[in-house]
Amino acid sequence: MSKKIVVILTKPPHGSLYPAEGLRVAVAVSASETKVVSIGDSVYAFLKETDMMLYKHHLDFLKETEIPVLIDKDSLETRGLTLGNLVDGVTVEEHSEILNTMAEADATLTF
Repeated sequence: MSKKIVVILTKPPHGSLYPAEGLRVAVAVSASETKVVSIGDSVYAFLKETDMMLYKHHLDFLKETEIPVLIDKDSLETRGLTLGNLVDGVTVEEHSEILNTMAEADATLTF
């Protein structure tokens, strides 16, 4: 039986490796039922103009294998951002749906 694993990204991409490492781990556990959740400042990791050199290949793999990358709508709005600012292949969800996703997980990994 496959475990539900949620990789939670919370840190910005600038000055840290947290988003890159979180996406790397999501690729590593992709045989399970995996989802990536981006909340807080980690939403900056998915902006079109962000330098994704360290993790673009991980993001591409997740997209190709249809592992969802869910962006918290409240986190976007708080920062004055919209879906139009984000790269293709991510999904914006209401905060309540993000919380449900995390609550239903068998395991969460936070970066």
